[in-house]
Amino acid sequence: MYNFYDIKFTEKYKSIIYLLQIPIMYLFLAYRPIKNHIIFEAVFYLIFILFALIPGWSDVSSYLNTGNKSLKQILFLSMQLYCIQIIISSLVILIMRNPDPQGIKNISYSLNYYLNNHVIQTVIVAFSEEFFKFTIFIAFLSIIHRKNLVNILISILITCTIFGAMHGINYKLTAMIPIMFNTIPCFLYLLKYKNLYILIIAHFIFDTIAFISHINPLGHEAIQFAASVALLIFIVTQFVVPKFRRRGVRR
Repeated sequence: MYNFYDIKFTEKYKSIIYLLQIPIMYLFLAYRPIKNHIIFEAVFYLIFILFALIPGWSDVSSYLNTGNKSLKQILFLSMQLYCIQIIISSLVILIMRNPDPQGIKNISYSLNYYLNNHVIQTVIVAFSEEFFKFTIFIAFLSIIHRKNLVNILISILITCTIFGAMHGINYKLTAMIPIMFNTIPCFLYLLKYKNLYILIIAHFIFDTIAFISHINPLGHEAIQFAASVALLIFIVTQFVVPKFRRRGVRR
């Protein structure tokens, strides 16, 4: 039985420390104090990882365990979460009537550029941004200090808005809207499974497919659609169908 309310509060001083990430994030993205792009990216994402590992380790570590979940189950849940995020993003973009809310549709690069610049970055970003979202969420929830559905939802919505706005600083402001909405299911999975690896892997899949879709001469929409369909087929054939077969055998 899953308990959505089984969330540990953190200390008030830690909540304040975690919230310091917000002005740091804004100052870095708005003013870019480091001119070298590679060093800037490394320092920027390392900051969030250090916040999670040093003051936040006692909070983060309890969510960095597989528990009773096998690697196969974690991968399944990550792919499931990715598919939900893609569906939500697509619906939001459709409602917005803006096929390119981030303003990056026409960006393209070679396979070598992708391999040299985005493979390792995607792994680091997945850990860094999920740590950021988790610590900000825990900070707001701990400041409110009441674990009920309304306060949990308020903390989720505030965190999702901040995370969406984070992407609206260097991209178009409209970029924040689909990102804000597709971040909501991440917290539902976190509350249900108490496992950050699910979110980190889903984030990695999401960004990897997004980056691959810009490799020349691949088409952006075609790659996103093909990858999503492939993952759905994989989920159904590897997890859903065997589950129904086992139920049939038991009967």
